[in-house]
Amino acid sequence: TVERDNTDLRILFDDTGAGIGDANLEQAADPFFTTKTFGTGMGLTLVRRIVNDHGGELTLSRRDSGGTRVEIRLPTGPQPS
Repeated sequence: TVERDNTDLRILFDDTGAGIGDANLEQAADPFFTTKTFGTGMGLTLVRRIVNDHGGELTLSRRDSGGTRVEIRLPTGPQPS
């Protein structure tokens, strides 16, 4: 889902699977954190860095219906009239 208001662009990704467990949610975007056998644990770290470099914010949360929600907010400034 993509939404825009007068100051922000909000991009939501909703996972309907098992999602990220509560124990791992806070550290999921930490460098080199992974629960996978293969991989470096840098994917969400790089996404967070890029979003932050553009003045935005990345948040991860559990969905009430299961799965994970990833929210990216980016500043856009005022919309043209």
